[in-house]
Amino acid sequence: MLVGSFKTNAFGLCDMHGNVWEWCRDFYDDNYYKSSPPSDPPGPEKGQVQDAHVLRGGSCNGDPDFYRSSSRRWLSADDSDADIGFRVIVPVEN
Repeated sequence: MLVGSFKTNAFGLCDMHGNVWEWCRDFYDDNYYKSSPPSDPPGPEKGQVQDAHVLRGGSCNGDPDFYRSSSRRWLSADDSDADIGFRVIVPVEN
């Protein structure tokens, strides 16, 4: 499948879900969102599990129910797996 071969979503983005779990900078804390700012929360300063970072979005090897950006799980920074990656972003000038 080629990048950009699917229709864009409401934000004008495509190919955002289901490829690999996306490795995030945020530490993982089950209860963080109960007290976080409602808009663009920065993430907790430390996690429940030492060095546990958030993974988002599901992977092609997993259950399609997790193919959404609100799906989260955690993994230690020392661990790796074939279905975990990260997204490279580049600012676009208008």
